[in-house]
Amino acid sequence: MGGHQMLLLEQQKNDKKWLTRKTKPDLVVNPDRIIRSVELFAGAGGLSLGLSEYCRRVGFRHKIEFAAEWNEDIMDVFLTNNSPTTYSTSSVDQMFDGKLKLGRRLTKIEKSFVKEHPHAMNPDVLMGGPPCQGHSNHNNYTRRTDDRNKLYLRMVRAAQVLKPSTVIIENVRDVEKSEGDEVNIATKHLEKMGYHVDHKVLCAAHYGVAQMRYRHFLIASNKANPEFHQLLDLKVNKNRSVLWA
Repeated sequence: MGGHQMLLLEQQKNDKKWLTRKTKPDLVVNPDRIIRSVELFAGAGGLSLGLSEYCRRVGFRHKIEFAAEWNEDIMDVFLTNNSPTTYSTSSVDQMFDGKLKLGRRLTKIEKSFVKEHPHAMNPDVLMGGPPCQGHSNHNNYTRRTDDRNKLYLRMVRAAQVLKPSTVIIENVRDVEKSEGDEVNIATKHLEKMGYHVDHKVLCAAHYGVAQMRYRHFLIASNKANPEFHQLLDLKVNKNRSVLWA
């Protein structure tokens, strides 16, 4: 057996041990570094889990300042696994209801949000997975024209209000085919706000997940250019099966 195969087997063994553990892994905290995040369209908290695990691996604390998910049952799942400073089950488009025009004043509702959740301002990361049904190829009724597609741009408005350092928007692979052109509109607005923006489709199977799930990620940063090539260099375990999982 070659060295590469041995490495993959050891990695699978370690991953299985991590995935089946009954307690959370230890956190070695660097007291000088806290990653503050806001998650909109939070669902059960998949993005927060990923960010928390990254922070754990590098020894940082992760603090979820605010989370929004309109489905109360799903928010209960989120709260079971996370402890956000505050949260809401209101619709995101009701919380961030202003127009996208640069320099647009905050609406009364947005001013109220800022007053109620000052801790959510200037987070390190604003992230969210807006509804994807209207972009999915499995939707034969409202594909590309679904009104929910417009919720993608509420992430941009939230960035205008909250002023995060980094924005991450996750969606299905075909979001770029929407008739509303949301990805290009979001990119242009974020660039006008001073962000460096890039987007790419990534496959979960390339990163050790036993599922051929493709997802589109838009990343914007006011600190540096997003570097997707670093992720592409990390491709591993392309052939993990559902049986393994």
